[in-house]
Amino acid sequence: MTKTDPAGWLTHDAYTALRPPLARAAAAEAVLTGLDAADLEQAAWLRLLERAKAQGPPPPRSSRTSRPVPPPM
Repeated sequence: MTKTDPAGWLTHDAYTALRPPLARAAAAEAVLTGLDAADLEQAAWLRLLERAKAQGPPPPRSSRTSRPVPPPM
């Protein structure tokens, strides 16, 4: 059995997969904003967990990326 968060879907595997890109994004934003990267990363995790608890898990990646992008106007 895999441990999950209170929202019920953030398994250790999901956390392990999400942590590196989230840390890189926080580090990049920290350079631009002058804020601490660890604080930005913590805020992103908090938003993710709050949203997951309220709305459920995010849709599968395939459903988010398979829609065509409309051409620019």
